Amino acid sequence: MTGGLFASLGNEQTPVADLFQNWRTLYHESHIEGTRHILQLCVDITGYSYAIKPEDVEMSGSDMLNFVQENVVKSNFQEVNVFNKPAVLERLFKLLEMMIVHDSQELLQNNFWLNRMIMMMVAFSEADDDECNMVGGCLSTFLLVHISAVRQNVQKELEKTYLDNDDLIDEIERRERNLYKCCKKLIRNIEIVHRFTITLPTISDLYCRLLVAYPGFYVENGVGMKVLLKLLQCRHARTYALVVNCFKSLLNPEAQSKEVVGAVTTFFVESAQAFFVQGLLNHKSYEKQALEVVLLIQNQFQGLTVFDKDVTDKLRQFMFNADDQVRGYAIDFHLYVTYEHSIESLKSLVTYLWQLDFFETWDVLFDLLTGEAAREDNFFLVYSLVLVVNHCHGLLMQSFESQEQQPVDRDNLRRLVKSFMRRYPEALRRCIRYECAYSELLKPASAEHHHKIMRLKVDVQPYYEALFDVLETVARTGTDFCMLVANLKVIRKYGAVIVDTEQIWSELMTSSVSAFIETRHKITSVNVGKDPLVKESYYQCMVRVTAMLELDHDIGHTNLNTLMTMAVNDFNLLEKFKFNQIQTAMFYRFYKSVFYTLLHAYQSPPPADSGIIPDLPRFTGQRLKRRVLALLRILINHLGQYDEPLEVCLHQFTTLCDMLLMTQTSIAELDIAELAHCEYNVEATLLERMAKYLLNYLISKEYGESYVIGVLRVA
Repeated sequence: MTGGLFASLGNEQTPVADLFQNWRTLYHESHIEGTRHILQLCVDITGYSYAIKPEDVEMSGSDMLNFVQENVVKSNFQEVNVFNKPAVLERLFKLLEMMIVHDSQELLQNNFWLNRMIMMMVAFSEADDDECNMVGGCLSTFLLVHISAVRQNVQKELEKTYLDNDDLIDEIERRERNLYKCCKKLIRNIEIVHRFTITLPTISDLYCRLLVAYPGFYVENGVGMKVLLKLLQCRHARTYALVVNCFKSLLNPEAQSKEVVGAVTTFFVESAQAFFVQGLLNHKSYEKQALEVVLLIQNQFQGLTVFDKDVTDKLRQFMFNADDQVRGYAIDFHLYVTYEHSIESLKSLVTYLWQLDFFETWDVLFDLLTGEAAREDNFFLVYSLVLVVNHCHGLLMQSFESQEQQPVDRDNLRRLVKSFMRRYPEALRRCIRYECAYSELLKPASAEHHHKIMRLKVDVQPYYEALFDVLETVARTGTDFCMLVANLKVIRKYGAVIVDTEQIWSELMTSSVSAFIETRHKITSVNVGKDPLVKESYYQCMVRVTAMLELDHDIGHTNLNTLMTMAVNDFNLLEKFKFNQIQTAMFYRFYKSVFYTLLHAYQSPPPADSGIIPDLPRFTGQRLKRRVLALLRILINHLGQYDEPLEVCLHQFTTLCDMLLMTQTSIAELDIAELAHCEYNVEATLLERMAKYLLNYLISKEYGESYVIGVLRVA
């Protein structure tokens, strides 16, 4: 390796594969000498002339920064312009790929050279020197890309090992942790030294590709998004274009998971919107792509105003843009933001058309709704059509009352009702993918309309069969909590008018609890928190059980024993499950619901003459008190946190309020001895914190009044 790696990289006649093999042979002969060549390459790229000595290689990380400042930076300097030589950079990138990815198995066994190189990159990034900073930022990005590829392979190996119950789990987990630590150090380097115009395009290009390629590593937990925010603040057209395309890719629901899209959306709204729109104003040539990103974000908030007023005002000017497409995007955005304020106008128009007999049948309206519901990311039109359907149905139901005041064409009324019943169930089914629209469209399915329909003497059997087929489908497969509760409430209320629904409800309760217990049995000490498929299945079963328990606590003593035992065990194992914030908040709600179910069982024992002594769980007295207070303490601690997503706060706050109600003396007066140890008073300071917490998330400028009303209706 005469002349060193840096000189060899400049010689395009020498294949990179040969450079790699020569270095690999050297490294196998002597780790110190092989690593010295790597560190020398890093120094040579800066332009400084310091020659790395063997003793420098074994330097500890804490001394590296001082070494760089006192030796490297103070040596002679000659500009080498590496970052203006694409061919050299490409060869360097290829060499590192071979050393890290192609040689990953050896690297995982012995990463001495890589650790020393990362230590030097940390020192370069922290040094008070521009040349070192540029090399530190750029090489850190190169390393991060390749280490991420190795880390992905290790994670795949780890998942396979979990399934095979292999004895190598500990070793593979150790490797994954080490790689994660390396990645965090490199991301920090990029974050602090990304700013140089010379290296910015390379860093931006590679880093944006990295986020799209490994969103599970760097997007879901937010660890990589800070760098994206830093890049967004650079007044650099090429970088802005890369960041815009990165956002588009990460917000694509067909390519990314729901968790990734949600994390990017939250990051954009909470941290990036102002810088993003300012970049849009600074770089006019990227208006279309940038406005597409804005629309992708706004589409997910179902008409709520989530952008700051200043940002919204800046976006408003694009409604007058000369370009038709840009103008269209801006108009669409402001429709999304403001359409809720026009609901009353919409109702007035629909009422006028109804009175003109515009809706002779429901076919046209339901054809429109089912057609729009089949399209991706089309909530605005779907929800708008749902509002029209609901209002028309309300006007139809009002016609029954008007019979008493004025003559009504009963044949026409019967025809409209039959037309509605024929099309409504299928339209409801088509809206399942749009949770909020589905929940809104459930209003015409309310049991309160049953007696009105029966007065027309129409055959309701096919209608109810089709309707309950949809309702049961959602009850058994739904995973959105609010949608599930709304759906289950409809089924529950039919118990007073259709006897069969009691059997349906009983089967749903049994199946949801049984599915939860069966899924929980699949979680062992080996795979807890490690098998993503089992964890997701457990969470979905937990959501369905919690929704059922919020409406009915009668699950039977046998299942209650098992459910209570599992809930208590999982509460103690909560950290090992590695739930995200929403999953953890849902577990608290589930845990609370199990408490309520237990107390209901003590309240409602079997009749004395049945001769059956109930086998109730023995979580009573002081044991119950300890568990209830443990959950209360956790929930109260969250009252001081104002950086959690709204859905998380909704579950936690509802759970806290229910727990406080459950443990008050007014409930204890129902002669439930088990609550004797749970009496307490709520301090005024705690009530104040609860009020502030609620106001911060529900009535702040961040969320519109209409959303607050919607949340309260769901709760």
